Amino acid sequence: MNPGTRAITAAVVRIMKKNHMIDRIEDRSQGKKISISGTLSAKAIDIYDHSRICHVNVTVDGHHATLHDHKTGKYLTMTISGTTFSGYDSGSSKNFSGSIRDTTIDIYDSEDGHNHVYAG
Repeated sequence: MNPGTRAITAAVVRIMKKNHMIDRIEDRSQGKKISISGTLSAKAIDIYDHSRICHVNVTVDGHHATLHDHKTGKYLTMTISGTTFSGYDSGSSKNFSGSIRDTTIDIYDSEDGHNHVYAG
């Protein structure tokens, strides 16, 4: 998965669990903070990623989300179930999965075979 898309995915997981917008996500795997802004409604999350200078639109249906990353032009789908989530990235044609612990989001990316840690 594209590292920028992966960071935004972690942000979306955090936003969906908190049910309100956040203004940044920390990529602990790369040691950087990513500034974001946007709006949240019952059916959508619209995010502007200031580090990549792009929009990401998210359609939300309960615990399911579809992300459209305008920087890559690819889609990602995921489902959150309690403290875990899983999904599919059309950009890499690979699955991903993860867990949520307080403010920490862990994403296992099957494309690179590594676990990536985010905080938000």
